[in-house]
Amino acid sequence: MTFKALLAALGFNLLAASFAFSLWAEWGPYSWVASAQLALIGSYFGKATFILTFILHLIPAMILLIMARGRAALVLALGLPGLFLLAHLAATIYFVSTGGTQADASSFDAAVRSAAFVPHNISLQRSQLPGLDLDKTSGIRSGASDLGADLYIPFITTVSQPSETSVVLLSKSDNLKKLAQGEPLTGVIQKAPLPYLVRKTWPQNPSLFAVIIEDRASVRGNWIGAAVVYVVLLIWGASHFFKRRRLLRTPQP
Repeated sequence: MTFKALLAALGFNLLAASFAFSLWAEWGPYSWVASAQLALIGSYFGKATFILTFILHLIPAMILLIMARGRAALVLALGLPGLFLLAHLAATIYFVSTGGTQADASSFDAAVRSAAFVPHNISLQRSQLPGLDLDKTSGIRSGASDLGADLYIPFITTVSQPSETSVVLLSKSDNLKKLAQGEPLTGVIQKAPLPYLVRKTWPQNPSLFAVIIEDRASVRGNWIGAAVVYVVLLIWGASHFFKRRRLLRTPQP
């Protein structure tokens, strides 16, 4: 493997990591594409933003793959993203099969301090929750109407968190009404990036990440989508494999 091929393989891995993180955090190229749409038409669309972000990464990725000549370089270029996908598949199987673990719910402060990038289920009584600053509410449209919008609402709290970390409730209008009536908050807690539009319209938050409590959700439910995608890919791959084997076994005239 030449030095040029090695650099191309490493560059491809960095590009793949940039693409994955950009989509997950709605950061970098994803935010550039979304910002351009906001400037042109006053809103942005998730599917269009994904496709354009993919194209931005695809062109240099193809160039780097062409430069990564040789089997060793290609294994290095494609192997690390492949290992990442296998790790994600393993995480999907684990969370869907087990349903995830329960977070410390002895108090709101304890729950927030125990939050990590690994999601945990949580259940807190309404009396355990601090106030919600509704003046800073930011709505992320997830449906055709405002009624279907996800709401990211900062908690008014003095939890011992780093100053740049916010504690946010991810909920919907109907769920907020139930919380107001005294129902417990049942959902998922984790550290995660805030969506691009929330960060853009909520300048008081200086950090990309926040402690997010998603109301009326479960760890298993949040991973079902990924599980469905993997099952579809598995079925497609198996059907393609057996179809090719049948073609190879069929005598040619």
